[in-house]
Amino acid sequence: MKKLLLAIPLGAIIFTGCANTNKDIALLNKKIWQIKKDLRKLHSEHKEIKSDLQELSTRVDNVSQTASQNSVEIEKLKMKISSLSSKRSYTPPPSTTTSTETRTQSIDRGIVSLSDEDIYRQALDAYRQQDFDRARKLFLELVDKYPYSKFYDNALFWIGQTYYREGKFDKAIEYFDRIINECDAGTAPDCNKMSMALLKKAYSLISLGEKDKAREILERIIREFPDSEAYDLAKRKLETLNY
Repeated sequence: MKKLLLAIPLGAIIFTGCANTNKDIALLNKKIWQIKKDLRKLHSEHKEIKSDLQELSTRVDNVSQTASQNSVEIEKLKMKISSLSSKRSYTPPPSTTTSTETRTQSIDRGIVSLSDEDIYRQALDAYRQQDFDRARKLFLELVDKYPYSKFYDNALFWIGQTYYREGKFDKAIEYFDRIINECDAGTAPDCNKMSMALLKKAYSLISLGEKDKAREILERIIREFPDSEAYDLAKRKLETLNY
């Protein structure tokens, strides 16, 4: 009888224990289900964020391309204004038969060379027409003939840009680096294209899969060129890389 009495509480304990275990298992399964649900939601949000970042990166690239094209137009307008100003203040010398004949003979012999400004204007026209091969040859001619020209670093930049537009990123970097290195060394006649050269080098590195190097350059632009046209583009591009 005593054994029976002892068995009843023991059975109750075992039953209660099983019930609690089943309850814990059900609760655990519920938590697992919730975790899986949250993971699916996070995965979906991750895909959306990735898609948004890709769209943002594309928009940044498009803005950069538009900025480059606008830069060509702006430089053309500046040169036109400068040319008009020069004509207004220019007093032509008395014409002589000798000078006219000499000029004609020089043209006939093909020994008349264009000025750095003339070459630069023609090169910009070719670039604007997307004749990158001709534009590149003209920019190279300017760099070779006029290493101290005010258009020197601009010409180097646009040479790099012609290669960039053709998808030849290694060659593009070669010319962007010339600007960067000469400006860092203080040997360039002018460095107005320094920030854009850094930006386009970063873009080229991204296209080559070297994102860490590109990130360092974008951070340099933000740090050293806060007032440049490259600043906002660098910030936006960096946001897409840091995700």
